[in-house]
Amino acid sequence: MTFYNSGRPGRGTRIAAALLLAAVAAAPAAAQEAAAPAPAAAAPAAAPDPNAVVATVDGAAITEADVAAALDQYAQPLQQFPEEVRRDVIINVLTDMQVIAAAAEAAGLDQSQDFANRLKIARLELLREFYVRQIEGTVTDEMVRAAYDEQVAAFQSQEERRVSHILVMTQEEAQAIIDQLNMGGDFAMLAMQHSIDGSAAQGGDLGYIARGDTIPAFEDVAFALEPGAYTMMPVESQFGFHVIEVTDVRQSQPPAFEDLAAQLRDTLMNDAYNAEMDRLRNAAAIDVLVPNAAAAAGQTAPAAAAPAPADGAAAPAAPADTGAAPAPAPAPAG
Repeated sequence: MTFYNSGRPGRGTRIAAALLLAAVAAAPAAAQEAAAPAPAAAAPAAAPDPNAVVATVDGAAITEADVAAALDQYAQPLQQFPEEVRRDVIINVLTDMQVIAAAAEAAGLDQSQDFANRLKIARLELLREFYVRQIEGTVTDEMVRAAYDEQVAAFQSQEERRVSHILVMTQEEAQAIIDQLNMGGDFAMLAMQHSIDGSAAQGGDLGYIARGDTIPAFEDVAFALEPGAYTMMPVESQFGFHVIEVTDVRQSQPPAFEDLAAQLRDTLMNDAYNAEMDRLRNAAAIDVLVPNAAAAAGQTAPAAAAPAPADGAAAPAAPADTGAAPAPAPAPAG
């Protein structure tokens, strides 16, 4: 699969973060007072003229267009500053960059071959970033909705049970807990007092589980109980002895569109990127002149990394989650 990266802000964030941290001292005092209440929102201002000059450094102009580009480029490290001062901070960063750049040029650093090589790669990366954004723009809201409808149509509902349990090490301990339940003891309180499982803090509640979510010894009993019932005999597993209670039974439902929309959009963007890369590579005359080291050694080259969703979003999951966290296989607390 073709490697995918959205090309959005994040490139060069290490140096950007350093510059932004250095700019704190020069930024307005408000940058140091993030907790201060923000002023009442004013009416939206007209978009600034991109050619308007906001600062000069030895005659070199920094324009509104430069500010806008830097705000986008360094959006991630700028999160450490209150929104109302980010523009002032980025202007300080740009003036610092201009000062450093002028010094580098005066030292002839821009004439080195290493600089030329890196400038070439930077240009290729920027062109790629803009083209990827163009590809992403081909994914419409209608396409996202259609992908959701397709998943919902394929969704198969299944029975889910909300289960609680108390896990102890011996059969005698489990039987003593059952005896207390038989005398009217509260399951949640007994779980908090005696269970060695991590769910003890939640009164033994494991949430809703479906078939296949946990170990067979536990699952078979949980799906045989009636809602509101608990096991009258200890249930043994490799983790110890369980007392199991079923508190509810329901049929799973597909997740809401709002819960899947972002993930589906990322998947569609990945698909669009991969399709376009395949088209471009097939149309290009690519001739790798350096032998592939893995092929020369008779080895299989490693597969390309799976495409990363835009902005680091997680890959979409099939719509089987119903909003309640599925139970992990019951295990004693480590």
